[in-house]
Amino acid sequence: MTKILPFLLLLVFVSCQKNVDPIFIYDVEDEFELSLHQSTGNTHNIVVHISTTQEMPDNYKIEAFAKIINGHVELNIYQILKPSTDSETKAILSTAVVIDSLGNGLHDLSLIIRETIINEGVLTVSDDKITLDFSEPKGIKQSHLEANRFPSDAFWGVVYVDSSYHEGLLDIFLDSLDLFATDVLNPLVGNYGYFSIADDASLELNVSTSPYERYFYMTTSEFSRINQKVQDFKAYEAGFQAHVVTARGDIFYNVGPGDDLGLYKISDTIQ
Repeated sequence: MTKILPFLLLLVFVSCQKNVDPIFIYDVEDEFELSLHQSTGNTHNIVVHISTTQEMPDNYKIEAFAKIINGHVELNIYQILKPSTDSETKAILSTAVVIDSLGNGLHDLSLIIRETIINEGVLTVSDDKITLDFSEPKGIKQSHLEANRFPSDAFWGVVYVDSSYHEGLLDIFLDSLDLFATDVLNPLVGNYGYFSIADDASLELNVSTSPYERYFYMTTSEFSRINQKVQDFKAYEAGFQAHVVTARGDIFYNVGPGDDLGLYKISDTIQ
């Protein structure tokens, strides 16, 4: 009996030790930064931009995809693909992933990073806004993302000339748009992905122009007439330039002087 007792005591000690093992919590580096906005082309689609928080060789590539399974959105940042030889040039890497045709409402979303880190979030879609919230973000910089939505018949852009002498031409151009388009009244302040609306309701667009410029944000059922106006006003010369984007994904803009392709160019559908 006395020989068995120390053995039993040892078992009790080991069992107690097993129950009080410490729990280790590891900090996860913020490896990626996200932004989102409504897509052009199909205004029911949502585009999520993914970029690295640090510069890497610019021949590296972020591999990511999105899918919807029984109403649950899965956004997967699978890996950063590295070629056999690193480029000597470094840059912030970025990619875009499209989430197809989500209706208004709340949508559960799982963001999976490198098949090991899972962020559970809620994607909220309304007529006016898209938001994405993560309760405990890991591996990403933001816990809250949002973007305002634009109507499916919207277009926006900027026109400018080379001097104050020709500045009146810009007002004439905008007056000509009024014949078939309507200003968006009281737009929500904030980010729309392709542009922003400032507190004073002015449009801010990341396009290099000149001091003599006019911005606009309008709706129309006659997109084809926009490109005709760009052609018409290019004929005035005076350094007239236009950059117009439509909600369906077209870009209308002037080409350089002497270009035999014509007076405007329409891009492929953009994200």
